[in-house]
Amino acid sequence: MTITVPELGAGKKDSTKDLIIRVLSESWPLSVKEIYVRISQHGKNISYQAVHKVLNELVEEKILSHSGKTFQLNSEWVRSSKSFFHNLEKKLSGKALEDLKYLKPRESIIFNFNNLTNFALFIAQAYADKVMITDGDTKAIGIFHHLFWTPRFRFEDILLSRKVIDSSLSGYVLSGGNSPFDQWVKKQYLAAGFNGVKLGVDLSDFEDDLFVHGDFVAQVHISEEDRKKIKELYNSVGTVLDLFKLYITKFGKPDTIRIKATFSRNPVMAKMVRNHVLKFFEEDVK
Repeated sequence: MTITVPELGAGKKDSTKDLIIRVLSESWPLSVKEIYVRISQHGKNISYQAVHKVLNELVEEKILSHSGKTFQLNSEWVRSSKSFFHNLEKKLSGKALEDLKYLKPRESIIFNFNNLTNFALFIAQAYADKVMITDGDTKAIGIFHHLFWTPRFRFEDILLSRKVIDSSLSGYVLSGGNSPFDQWVKKQYLAAGFNGVKLGVDLSDFEDDLFVHGDFVAQVHISEEDRKKIKELYNSVGTVLDLFKLYITKFGKPDTIRIKATFSRNPVMAKMVRNHVLKFFEEDVK
C-alpha cells in the first residue's frame, strides 16, 4: 500500500494566479506594475495586460480585494483557506497514522512526503502517540544521515514538539551528520527524553535512514540530490534564529524534498537494528 502525505499547494509549475497569490502573501498592497515586475522576476513570461486581466479575475473570485490602484489578498479568503487546508492536512495525517497502527506482521506500507517538515512531524506524531508500540521494545532507535527536524515555522508544530517532549520518549540515535544544526537538534532530542545521540558516525554502509519503534522498522529513502539539499541546509544554519531567517528568505519552504518511507512490522529486523545501535552506547546502557 502506498500513501502520499502531500505538501498542499505543491505540484505543477506555478500558474499566474499562484504567483500573484504568492507575491501578495509576501508584500501588500501592490499596484499592477509592482505585481507584474515581481512575477517577471520569478521567470514568468507574461504581458502586463495579461497580469491585469488575471488580477481582475481574482477580485471577481473574491481571492483578492483592491483599493484604488492597489491589490491585496482578501482577508476572508485567507481565513477560510487556512482553515480548510489545515483540517485537510490533519485528516490525511490522521488516516495515515491509523493505517500504520493496524499494520499486520510482515506487512509493509509506503508513505511519500514532499518536504522534510511534514515527514519529521509525522514521525514525531507517531512516536508521541505510540502507534508503533505493540509488544516490542518501547525505546525509539534511529540511524540518520542527519538528525530530522522541522525547518518550517508553524504554531501547531511548536505544540507537537511540546507534546513529544511531554511524552518522555526514550531512545538512542546515530547520526552521520555533525553540522552546527545537527548539534542544535541533538540538544532538542535529549530534551525530549532520548538517552543518547552520537554525531559524526560513519554510516557509509547505510544507503537509507532507519527508524525503529516497537516491532516497526521504517526505511527512509532520500535521493542523493535531496540529501545534498539537506546537507546544505544544515550547514547554513546553527541556531533556530538562523533557521527562521532562512524560512523568511525562502518563502517559508527551505526544505522541499522528496521522501519515501517504507514502514514494516518486522520484530526480527527491529531487534537487529536496535542491537546494532545500542553497541555504540554500551557504557551508557550498563
